[in-house]
Amino acid sequence: MAIELAAVLAIALASGVVLVLIVLAQARNARRLVTQARSAEAEAERSRAQLDDAIKSISQAVILYDADERVVLYNEHCIDCFPESRDLMFVGQDFEVLLRALVERHAIDIGERTPEEFIQWRLEQHRSADGTPLQGRLKDGRYVHIAKSKTREGGVVTVTTDITDVVEREKACRESEERYR
Repeated sequence: MAIELAAVLAIALASGVVLVLIVLAQARNARRLVTQARSAEAEAERSRAQLDDAIKSISQAVILYDADERVVLYNEHCIDCFPESRDLMFVGQDFEVLLRALVERHAIDIGERTPEEFIQWRLEQHRSADGTPLQGRLKDGRYVHIAKSKTREGGVVTVTTDITDVVEREKACRESEERYR
């Protein structure tokens, strides 16, 4: 009986040692996974900061929308280009809300279209984002070139460039040509 008890104790002790070794291995594995996750998070944050820095350093107005047409990121040139949107420009904002506000605040020359026709036309342009450039005029007289591109995830990147100088030079050239005809 003493031998049986000793055997049972030896088996229990051996099982306990094995169990402790398994727990230690799992803990070591968990620490390694946590370290890898922290490293991946740090790398993702570095990449996000680099992208943010790159977007902010571009001289054009840049806005990235997600697949739900919400602002993901933008640079301050958007505010320079459309100061009327300052209070509405933030991450998470909806494209249609921004567009409607710019039309309602008369920040964009909508030409001969009604406000609703213009909004619907621009929504179609935004949603197709087929690379067809748009040219528009702002209420302060500036001209802009707007290029939209789809992202792989279904979002849209909008790049708006102030082309007022180019338009004015073209106009001056045409006027000069007409004078000398």
